Amino acid sequence: MNKKENNNLIILSTHTMCFCILGMMFLTIISSIGIFKSLINEYNQKMQYNEIFLILIAILVAPPIEEFIFRKLLFNFLRKRTKYYNLIQAVLFGLAHGNPLQFIYTFLLGILLGNIKDRTGKVKISILMHMVFNITGIFFPMILKSLAENPSISENTKGMVVLASIIIPSIMFFITLKMLGKGMYKMVKEKYIPETAKK
Repeated sequence: MNKKENNNLIILSTHTMCFCILGMMFLTIISSIGIFKSLINEYNQKMQYNEIFLILIAILVAPPIEEFIFRKLLFNFLRKRTKYYNLIQAVLFGLAHGNPLQFIYTFLLGILLGNIKDRTGKVKISILMHMVFNITGIFFPMILKSLAENPSISENTKGMVVLASIIIPSIMFFITLKMLGKGMYKMVKEKYIPETAKK
């Protein structure tokens, strides 16, 4: 891997982490809306990572399996047949997670990972970004929770940390998105030519 590829990987990883953090902030905001409370409770129960075994599954097992199914087998199958291939695989990826709240961010994650696969041509890159997303989703809340429960940290400091955890990822999300260029969240392929028509 050359220097340019390493730099792109760092930018992609940073963007994916920021995407995950902003997604969690979105879920926190809508959790205050009455109709979403039961869904939030169901989601929180499902996303409890108290056992090291479950953490290892989420980080090491789920990403390779899901990427192989959705961004390799399904993605490649659809890509030969329709310009909506990225949209369809992302919808199915979101539906596979079961919870309506999970569908929102896993659908968008599927769009992002699909475009990464489309741009790089390598499913191993989408696997790596999927791992980055899951690592962020597991450990970022743990870090914030440990800070919130630490009696030696003042309330002002805690407030500043929470504010920084919103502002910095928001800024970095758009900076990295600009660096990556257009098309990272494209749902439909423009100027699509079916692979069967290329032969």
